[in-house]
Amino acid sequence: MYWWNSRIAELRKDTLKARRAVQRCRRRKASSLIEEQYLNIKYLEVSTELRQAIKKSKAEAWNELMQGIYRNSWGKPYLSRKSSPAPSLSPGMSWTEYLKIFFLDQIQRQKERISALQTRVMEFYQTIL
Repeated sequence: MYWWNSRIAELRKDTLKARRAVQRCRRRKASSLIEEQYLNIKYLEVSTELRQAIKKSKAEAWNELMQGIYRNSWGKPYLSRKSSPAPSLSPGMSWTEYLKIFFLDQIQRQKERISALQTRVMEFYQTIL
């Protein structure tokens, strides 16, 4: 992800480690309540630090993107939006051929569905009369 970095990876690892310690302590019946509370507080501190680091990293990435737009509006942000995937044509096929095949096929299928529905309605109507 664009905002992921090594500090966040390390904090995530520490958070998972702390969460597993809390879960392990809760499973053991012999563990003391004080130990469980200590581990739970430690887990909450580490997970809060992780969330704050992620928020900060996302904000920095957003600011970097905005500065990129202000510095060079035709730079990376523009090109990343411009280069979104477009439908590719088969070699030797023009746009008009592509549109004919695609849309005429859809129109034909819609006409077939409508005519099938009309015949079903007429059959139902005749059975009522």
